[in-house]
Amino acid sequence: MADSVIARLIVSTLLASAAAVAQESSLDLHGALTAAEAGNLELRAARQQRAVALAGLRIAGQIPNPTVSFAAARDTPHESLLWDQPIELGGKRGKRRAVAQEEQKTTEIDVTILSRQVRHRTREAFYRALLTRAQAGQSKTTLDLATRIANIVRQRFETGDVAQLEVIQAEVEAERAAADYETAVQGQKIADAQLAALLNRPLDQTMNEPIGLSGRMRTSCGLRRNWRPNSAG
Repeated sequence: MADSVIARLIVSTLLASAAAVAQESSLDLHGALTAAEAGNLELRAARQQRAVALAGLRIAGQIPNPTVSFAAARDTPHESLLWDQPIELGGKRGKRRAVAQEEQKTTEIDVTILSRQVRHRTREAFYRALLTRAQAGQSKTTLDLATRIANIVRQRFETGDVAQLEVIQAEVEAERAAADYETAVQGQKIADAQLAALLNRPLDQTMNEPIGLSGRMRTSCGLRRNWRPNSAG
């Protein structure tokens, strides 16, 4: 008796550990947003423009380089050295810095707006991928059930328990379930491709990586489903 209880505890612990590992390795919304923030190609290009704007700001604040020239002649004096230092008048350097600063501010605003847009698109793509995977799984379950029913009806028809019309109806339902499953799989592939493009990841990696809600989000969703407003009075 004690051995069986210990064995059950060991099996339960192993199953819980496996579930925890699978949950940790799955892609949740926070991980998708973090990956998009770091790897999205549009954001990376915009941040490169930020670096260019900062470099332009440093260049705009620099003073023009002087020019040094040396000459040798037969006449006196035989050698001459000329130092030429351009001096910008009318606040040209300040105006140039002001223009560069405005360009840098505009670039920062563009990066911020694009970052929000990428986060919004990533959130939509994540939930779309999550939904299409659930729909594909449900369609697969329906297909398996329809195929099993069609096989059972066919066996009963062979033994003379049902009419051929029921066999035809069962096969039609199985074919319809197969078509629905293929449509759901194609929808899942499209959603995975959109998510992979936003995260800048290979499509195979995104399709093979399980995704789901984090534990905190599942708890929050459960609380919202269980919450009911108190009736007045």
